[in-house]
Amino acid sequence: MKWKNRERFLGFLLPLFPAIFSFIVKFSMLNRFKFPPSSDYGNYLVQVNVLRGYDIRGFGLQYPPLYFIFLDLLLRIFDEFTSLKLMAALVFSIAAIPFFLLVKSFRVNDVLALISTWFFIFFEGYSEMIAWGGNQNFLGFSFMLLALFFFKKSLKNLDKRDIMLTGFFISLVVGTHFLVMAFLILFLLLFLVLNFVFNRVDIHAIVKVLLFSALFGLLFSLPYLPIYISCMRYFSADLIRPDIINHLNSFRLEFIWMFRETYFIEVIIAALSIYALIKYAKENKTDLLLLSSLFLTPLLLALSTTHPSRWLYFLPIPLFASFGLYLKGALTGFKNFIGRRRRLLAINAMAILILSVGATVLSINRLNTAVNYYQRISEDDFEALNWIKENTPPNSLLITSGPSAVIGGGGNIYSWWVEGYSKRKCIPAANLEFFSYYYEREEINLVNKILAGNHLMECGYIQLTEDFPSGGSNPGIALSLGSYYVKLLFLNDAAHKIVVSSPASNGNMSYRIPFYARDKRGSIESNASLLNASFTYVWPDLMLYRSVTIYLGQFYVDIVFKAQSLGVDLKMFNVSFWVPPYMALEKYYIEGSSITLYLKDPYDKDMKAKVEFSSSSANLRNISVLLEREYLLPSIIFSLEPYKHSLHVGFRVSIYAGNLECSTSEINIFNSHEMIRKLGVNYILVNKRRADEYLRFHLDEENFEEVFKNSSVAIFKVKALYSAS
Repeated sequence: MKWKNRERFLGFLLPLFPAIFSFIVKFSMLNRFKFPPSSDYGNYLVQVNVLRGYDIRGFGLQYPPLYFIFLDLLLRIFDEFTSLKLMAALVFSIAAIPFFLLVKSFRVNDVLALISTWFFIFFEGYSEMIAWGGNQNFLGFSFMLLALFFFKKSLKNLDKRDIMLTGFFISLVVGTHFLVMAFLILFLLLFLVLNFVFNRVDIHAIVKVLLFSALFGLLFSLPYLPIYISCMRYFSADLIRPDIINHLNSFRLEFIWMFRETYFIEVIIAALSIYALIKYAKENKTDLLLLSSLFLTPLLLALSTTHPSRWLYFLPIPLFASFGLYLKGALTGFKNFIGRRRRLLAINAMAILILSVGATVLSINRLNTAVNYYQRISEDDFEALNWIKENTPPNSLLITSGPSAVIGGGGNIYSWWVEGYSKRKCIPAANLEFFSYYYEREEINLVNKILAGNHLMECGYIQLTEDFPSGGSNPGIALSLGSYYVKLLFLNDAAHKIVVSSPASNGNMSYRIPFYARDKRGSIESNASLLNASFTYVWPDLMLYRSVTIYLGQFYVDIVFKAQSLGVDLKMFNVSFWVPPYMALEKYYIEGSSITLYLKDPYDKDMKAKVEFSSSSANLRNISVLLEREYLLPSIIFSLEPYKHSLHVGFRVSIYAGNLECSTSEINIFNSHEMIRKLGVNYILVNKRRADEYLRFHLDEENFEEVFKNSSVAIFKVKALYSAS
């Protein structure tokens, strides 16, 4: 074999080494569990079902098809879970080959290109990405890298074949992922603009290559046009939302999170890469502007769209490609140090080895942690999925709030597996911000309301929920944050305790708990400016009245309790306020008869709630705070000493948070039973960890029948009264 052919053959083999090693590591990590991590893997099965003609949603394919075509091929050989894990490990490994080619195109030798590729393929953030399910996105990376490789070749030699291949790989990006396509289009436009400003010498060749590449790309993309037209009809306009301050903050937090373990290593590489770019400016202006465009494009997109953090995953491409330039420059520079060349090379090689080994180990550790964290489906959940598959009609509609204790429960954790594996339509409760299509948002918004409580009341910034009479979480006080409500506090009918004594009991104490009252009645009334929900609990010897009032455009809620003795002495009344499981109680301050709580929601937003007590017929004995303990949430208990035969106390809960969006300019009242009938729900899938939801349906035997349960999951069938006709 001639030396040139041998060198070309070795150059082909080199990127296979990180690709194969990456595949073995990633598949081994994923295969430690029976089920793939993340709900996105369930959604991949949904799309394959659509390709096969089984469209339970009725809206066709929701994403470009190429990833799902490849997945379908694997599914014809392996079972669902093995296929999903194999495909994930494959797409996160084969990207080593096109990245290696791209780095080499900057006239970097094979060994140095291999080092850059190793850092890229074992970038720590990609270990998290495979766990949360960015597989389709990453396949788009491979096609984009090949498009960039042939684009660079076209700029150099204006070869028609290279221009055609550039267009072909652009079309594969179009057929794989929306975000990668958007990135590539903006990158090419930005590259053109920068060359108009800084590189007028080569502008004619650049315009020619861009124009013909775009024409070929458009021609090869024609098969995907119907899917794009269909998807564009349903895209929500909320996805594009310029909000520089909030986006920068989100970008910053995501940046810190992505580089959590390898932050020090990436800072060193970034500094060396930028240094190399500055030096490279004199050598090749076109390449410099190409890399600069790759750096700038994700930053521009992050400032103009929701989920700015998604664009962070594009930054390692220019970062590690530029690092290849640094390695090239360093190697060239060492040749000038004739006497100390070997020593300098050895020191540099040792430093690179330490960095690469450290980055690899940390990346694998992050992958191990991430796969554990995103492992959402348990054996109990799988048992429920199989029950749904075998025992429900194919046209059944389920709703779910998912297994998590977070806002909305992460309902799509269950719903996408129900749709992908069990092949039944399932609408989740979830944060609307994470869904792209307006029809999804409309359905999810309705399910959010259904699962919020038996009664839901919206008034400006405030949302009030009531599980009365079947549940105990009454009321729940939530705040509108635009795409979702976050419940800050809730009270509990099963936790309020009225201590009484009567002459018949010789002064012995007993207590009354509202949830267990024999007779419970409620009503909701509203006018143009306020809404009032009132409830009455009656025992033979006592009557308790509770009212909750919210005001349009205000940030406070008034809660009033009145008790009237029917033959007993009132001794003590304890009122408990609870912090929901997904809220963090950072600190609190008690001042006289009020307490101020400093809270943080799962999206790291700071909020404050102040509970003020007032009364005309009770003394406040003390305010006690019970911090989170095993199985118990943080709670604030007001211990009150009422007058002998009557009680009248009030609480004002004031909420403080910045940059709020008013959800509605009017008062709205929703009844969950009516919404269930309107949506046509047949079954409700509930995780028992979400105890309030489970008890609400479990205790409402008039309207719901528990048809499946195990230690973790319950499924309720909606009885005929509320089923769709």
